[in-house]
Amino acid sequence: MYPDNKLIQRVLSFEKEGIFEMDDENTYIDFMDYLDDESVAWMDENYDATPQTIMLESIRDDIFCQTN
Repeated sequence: MYPDNKLIQRVLSFEKEGIFEMDDENTYIDFMDYLDDESVAWMDENYDATPQTIMLESIRDDIFCQTN
């Protein structure tokens, strides 16, 4: 279901009863960078946002707003 990626698995390890509370700032920063990279990777050939890009950026923005 989730990518077999070390960072993703590290983030998933923080889950407790459906809530992710990351005490590790490095994991948080790495995950936010990962979301940025993935959102760019899903852009179309003209570098326009696709539905996947919009979804990833929305997730990133929600995480940022909830943690700052």
